[in-house]
Amino acid sequence: MRRLAHLQERAAPSQEKIELWRAPDEHGSDWAIWYGPGGEDGDDATLVRHSGGGREGTDNFDVYEVHNATGEIEDLDPETPFLVQSTLVEVPAQDTMLKTMRAAAGIGVEQLSQRGGDEDWWDSLTAGF
Repeated sequence: MRRLAHLQERAAPSQEKIELWRAPDEHGSDWAIWYGPGGEDGDDATLVRHSGGGREGTDNFDVYEVHNATGEIEDLDPETPFLVQSTLVEVPAQDTMLKTMRAAAGIGVEQLSQRGGDEDWWDSLTAGF
C-alpha cells in the first residue's frame, strides 16, 4: 500500500509546480484548443478535454498534440495526414475549469514530450475531438 501511495503522489503534480498555459484560442465548458502558428489553418494544435473527476481535489483530462505529418512521412495516407499523440493527466483543481484546463495542457504536453503517448491519425486538426 505504501508504494501505491508513493506512485499516486508522483502522478499528480503539486500546486506549486503548475504553470498555466496562455488562454486558449477556443474553449467550451469542458474542452480547450490552442492552435499553433497559422491558426486553424496551421499544422499543429493542442487540445484538452475534461474526462471526469480524479481523486479528491483533482480532475482528469485527455491531452492531444496534433501535427500535420504531410511531407514528413513516406507513404502517408492523404485522407488522414494528422498524427496525434494523446495522454491522460490528473490535475489539481484550480479556481475555474478554464484555469484547470490551462494547467492540464502544460502537464500533458510535458508528459508527451518526455514519454510519448497513444498514437492515432486524424483527417484534420480537430477531427477526433
